[in-house]
Amino acid sequence: METSLILAQIMGPAMLVMGLSMALNAEAIRAMGEEFINSPALIYFSGFIALTYGLVIVTFHNMWVADWPGVITFLGWMFVAAGFVRIVMPGVVKALGEMMLGTAAKSTLIVGGAVFLALGGWITVMGYGLAG
Repeated sequence: METSLILAQIMGPAMLVMGLSMALNAEAIRAMGEEFINSPALIYFSGFIALTYGLVIVTFHNMWVADWPGVITFLGWMFVAAGFVRIVMPGVVKALGEMMLGTAAKSTLIVGGAVFLALGGWITVMGYGLAG
């Protein structure tokens, strides 16, 4: 459980900040997304970071339980998958990014930010024991 708390204390606030940024700076996030998908180096580097982060999580916290620590494990595996795809199939990432940016409205980024805020807030509360 200690590992769950530590990971939640790191992941939760990071997700809160990302969500807040997405919600408040949708146009800037969209512009960064366009730059990102046009940079093979950024796609590869972000894949390396995501893969490494995910592997650390699943190595120390591969707990499949029907409670909030299971969400931490699930997110860890999502990082592993995202990193793998970015490193091995950067063309797919570029095509998917172009499709998403082509159809995504500003409101989509704001809603995505709200989801990150909610999930990050919940994970933060669980990690810092604020739930009671």
